[in-house]
Amino acid sequence: MPDFGEEKAFSLVEVIVAMALLLVIFIVSTQIIMNTMTQSNTIDGDFTTMEIADGVLKAYQSKSLEDLDDHKGKGEIPVNIPDLLELPAGKKVEQYEGHVLVTDPDETSLTNYLTKIVVTVSANNKETQLEGYVER
Repeated sequence: MPDFGEEKAFSLVEVIVAMALLLVIFIVSTQIIMNTMTQSNTIDGDFTTMEIADGVLKAYQSKSLEDLDDHKGKGEIPVNIPDLLELPAGKKVEQYEGHVLVTDPDETSLTNYLTKIVVTVSANNKETQLEGYVER
């Protein structure tokens, strides 16, 4: 009969401990990956609202002063984002709502020189607001 006393091998306890350590490492790495993916999706959504708000702001900044003066004092004006930004059909911008507010600057001494434009774009209970100015 062979003598197993001199065999070099891992005991059952050592194997179970090694498997438990590998399981802990696997669970932690899975959680890190899932958190990264969630944050990436959140940042991507915020970035898209920022891009749309920037596009709407630039579109309003390129309008004539007469058009902007017509919007002054009317409060927040709803914006049809696909039409304003001339986006092709099929783009997923229907989920975004946009509003524009055209007012005088907060600093009254600049009223004769600037017109303030505030653009608000919202989607999925998140809101992005940009403001810009047009020289008169």
